[in-house]
This record gives sequence, C-alpha cells and structure tokens, in this order.
Amino acid sequence: MTTTQMTTRCRDAAPPPMTTASAGRRHRATSLSPPSSRPPRWGASWLLALSLGWVAAACSDDAANDGGGQGAGTDAVDTADAPDNADAASAHPSLAWALQTAGPHGVGYRKLEVSYEAGGGLGTRKIPLHLFYPTAATQGSHPPPHGGLVVDNTSWVDAPATPPDDGVEWPVMVYSHGHQGFAGSSAFLAWHFASHGWIVAAPDHVGNLLSDAILPRPTWMYYARNLDVGASLDRVAKLGAADGFGGGKADTSRVVLTGHSFGAHTCWAAAGASFDIKLMEADCKEDGARVRQGDCSPAMMALMAAGLRDERIVAAIPLAGTMHRGVMGDKGHETAKIPVLSITGTNDDVGGKAQFDSCVGCDLTWIDLLDGTHQSFAVTCSQPGSKDKTCPDIKRYTLAMARRHVLGDQSVKGLLAGEGKSDVVVKFEQRKP
Repeated sequence: MTTTQMTTRCRDAAPPPMTTASAGRRHRATSLSPPSSRPPRWGASWLLALSLGWVAAACSDDAANDGGGQGAGTDAVDTADAPDNADAASAHPSLAWALQTAGPHGVGYRKLEVSYEAGGGLGTRKIPLHLFYPTAATQGSHPPPHGGLVVDNTSWVDAPATPPDDGVEWPVMVYSHGHQGFAGSSAFLAWHFASHGWIVAAPDHVGNLLSDAILPRPTWMYYARNLDVGASLDRVAKLGAADGFGGGKADTSRVVLTGHSFGAHTCWAAAGASFDIKLMEADCKEDGARVRQGDCSPAMMALMAAGLRDERIVAAIPLAGTMHRGVMGDKGHETAKIPVLSITGTNDDVGGKAQFDSCVGCDLTWIDLLDGTHQSFAVTCSQPGSKDKTCPDIKRYTLAMARRHVLGDQSVKGLLAGEGKSDVVVKFEQRKP
C-alpha cells in the first residue's frame, strides 16, 4: 500500500504593501518589516512517510464514524459591519497580509503545563499546552518532532514574542487534535497563523493521544476535550513577561477554534451543540456505537446535559470531521450558537454532505476540496514541500474565517460567501439560521 493510499484511508508571492490604519481606541498602526526569506529546514522526511500508515490506522475510528480562488485579504477594510463587541474603529495591521502567504513574523514555540479541576468526576487534570506565536527570532533551537512525526524546523523554542501587531493584544486561535492525535498534528496551520501575528494554543488531550490513547474511548472524553480548551484559554489569558510575552496581552474574549477529525466534535460542542442524553444512556446500557457499556455516571451525564458552550469562542472550524450524531443525536445542532466553517476532502468520506443536509437552522458553510484526504488537514500539509494541492485553500479559508469573526475583517466576506474559488474547491454550500 502506498503512502497516499494509507493517508486516504484515514481520513508564497511576496506580501502586498502594508496599509496604514488610522488610530482607534484599541488598534493602532504598527510598522512591520517585510517577511524574511526563511525556507523551512526539515529533517529526514522518511520518518514521516513511514509513519503515515500508522497515523491513518490510528484515526480510522473517526474517519468511519464522524459523519451521519484567491483571498481578498488586501482589500480596503470596511468596518461598519464588524462583529458585535469587536472594537474595529480602524483596520487591524494584521489584515494587510495576503491570506495564503506567510506573514511577516517568525514563529516561536513554548510548551507549558496546565493543571485544573475538571468536572464530571475527573478531578485534577494535567495537560501539556503547546503555544505557537509571532517572534523576531532567527536562531536558537527547534522543537522535537511533534507527536514524534511532524518535524518542526520552523519554530524557535522559547523565543521571545514580538509585540502584538496592534500594539495591544494578540488574537488567539485554539486547535483541538483528532482521536489518537497530538497538539502539533496540524502544525502547518499553527505556523501560518503565528506568522500572521496570532497566538495558537494547542492542548494535548491526555488520554486520547497517539502515545496514550485509552481504548475503547471512554465516555468522559466527549467533554474533557472542551474542558481542556477552556483551561487552555484561561492560561493563555494570563501570559506575561515571565512566559516570554512581555507587556502584550492575549485577547481571549473573541477566539476561533479549529479541530481536526475528532476535534470537529470539540468544535461543535464549544459552539453550543447539545448532547442527546437519552440516546447516550440507552447506548450505555447496551454498549452502543459511541458510549461504552456502564460508562455513564450521573456526574458525566449532568455535565454534558448542561452543555459545553464557551462564550469566548466566536467561530468554529472543524476540519476533516463532522458532528458526532451518536452522542448529539439528530437535533443536537439546533442549539449551536456561532458560525461554523466545515472543510472536508473528496477522498475522505466523513459525512460532510449528510451533516450539511441535516443541519437545518445552522450557520454553516461547507467546503469540499478536490482529492483532499484525512491527513491533508494535518500531517500531510505539515510535510516539507508537500505537493498536496489542498494546503493553500485550507490555510486561506481558515485564516479568512478567523480574521472575519475575531478581527472584523470585511474584505474576506466575498471569499466566505463563495466568491473567488480555486479549482480545488469542488463544493461550496451555505446554510443560515
């Protein structure tokens, strides 16, 4: 079996000139130097290729069961229709850089440990938190391969962060990895966002990693992931000089959440999609498709019945995954509160069409990319010189969605409405509430 077959089974032009933003209460113009020419330096890619089959097999559970153009980033920004609560009196300096092109910053990397008291009977939970962020560093050491698979010669370990582009706050993206995945599985997105001035927070969902997965999957994993995201945001909000972040502040009041594969479930739960408790309890008695027999304590059920909506998350981007109907039922989407952008690949049938057809009342955009595989959204596009033609569109649409809903970028509205599609985009469908 070839590497391509295995991954299928599992499911920069120079930047434009910087525009000068007029002063506003929250944003101010910042002079940025042009991006340096820093081609990624990679280690032996044979390790990655050799391991792809293992990753594909490890995440096949999600692949089998999840389902039931060019950007306009350099156009003038009209902020009259900015999102509610977004102070966009002036254009954010980060909006001057083309969506698919690396931004002006280098990428820093730092690993922290987060300890918090988890509900549902879990007690104290400790998770590693991986941060990617903008830096001016050009030398130092690189992280060890993420998950033992993704070689990272792009990030600089513990490098000091550059000040926020607006001089005040860094925007924040959170990433939730897939079943038996790891925080750096979609490192190419973390590098891209960090180069554009974002802090990317990627927790390791302990108990569901490639290195420590509990199998079969315990019921508590359906809510622990969202608790991990919430605790990670709490920690990011406290970043300061002691963490190498100087006097800037991470803006955790408006955050975008992305998730690969099982991370799609994390996205929908954070968006406010509800659990079907009766369905889960019935499965618990009979060892159903999603819930282990007898693994449904009252504390777990009460926590999930209350919902996992996180008000700080204003948009969600599930990648290569769909809502878990086995725990959220046929109508779980009806309580989702925020815009969702679902991106899938034609060579990875995770149920994107079924999700779109059934999601009546959702604020949902579904994009299907030609020849995209499950790992296009993770390990494949994080490889050196990847030839996967979906990579530019994954970066383009993900950053566009984030800029639109976190930074109030009006210039991407056309792209997010289906204009300017590349030939790789074979399906672009939208639903509105």
